[in-house]
Amino acid sequence: MQVYITDAWSERDLRAVQHLEDEVFRREMRINLPEFRVPRGVAMLRLLARLKPDSDSVGTLTVVETTGDHDLHRASGVTVQADARIARYTRLAVLPQHRGYGLSIRLMLEAHERFCAQNGIYKTWLLLDTRRAPSSLIASVLGFTCGAKTIRSEYGPCRVLSRKELSSAATEGTRRGWAFLSRHQELIGGARQVVMSGD
Repeated sequence: MQVYITDAWSERDLRAVQHLEDEVFRREMRINLPEFRVPRGVAMLRLLARLKPDSDSVGTLTVVETTGDHDLHRASGVTVQADARIARYTRLAVLPQHRGYGLSIRLMLEAHERFCAQNGIYKTWLLLDTRRAPSSLIASVLGFTCGAKTIRSEYGPCRVLSRKELSSAATEGTRRGWAFLSRHQELIGGARQVVMSGD
């Protein structure tokens, strides 16, 4: 099947993001996430995954720049190089019936290309369940390094996964990610479908 990745900008898209977050975090995982708020002027991108251009969304991911948010970085155990731009992947949600097809990897690769590469992001990070983090595809395929310390977060006990985006390891991780998706083309579609909202 084909996967269409769109930027979420319209009111309809944002309602779809909220619906996916409610289904995955609140109903399935019993995690009552606070309302997502980004200070004015902070760069961010929200993505939606659909199986058809006008069908219901099956996955979502937000990437937001956290440069200068030292309190958040300290609380999350994220080490930051002075003056380096840093961004967080957050609220990654895929409906249960559509898992196992590489949608999480696809969303992260698209966010990398559309946001991180375009904005000169030096380092990216995210929080993942403590038990799953070390063996996750995000670590093993995309080359994110898993921190050793467990922290308390809005998602419960988590570990930090991080990647220096300008490193050769990140380049190799991105290459492995697209290769991984290519090997699963019978499940997620052979051709990349990159569709911007409004096209």
